[in-house]
Amino acid sequence: MTIQMENPMNLHDIGVTLAALAGVLALIALTPRLLNRARMLKPHAAAGRLRVVEATAVDAKRRLVLAQLDGQDVLILTGGAADVMHIVGARA
Repeated sequence: MTIQMENPMNLHDIGVTLAALAGVLALIALTPRLLNRARMLKPHAAAGRLRVVEATAVDAKRRLVLAQLDGQDVLILTGGAADVMHIVGARA
């Protein structure tokens, strides 16, 4: 008993297969960029009430964070014996 191949792949079939593979790889490569772009186009008003403006390390344990809460600047010192929060512009 002999097995014969019906219609072996010709050059056209190989070209179509390679074009489809290139299309799939292009979609895989472009998907992260498209997702990042979609995230950047979101309106910032829907981001929420709290936003971290800047954060820096004071020492190995403590961090100083400048945040905005409902449009008001807030300084937060974390990592010490007790966390400290100071609303910028408010009187003590």
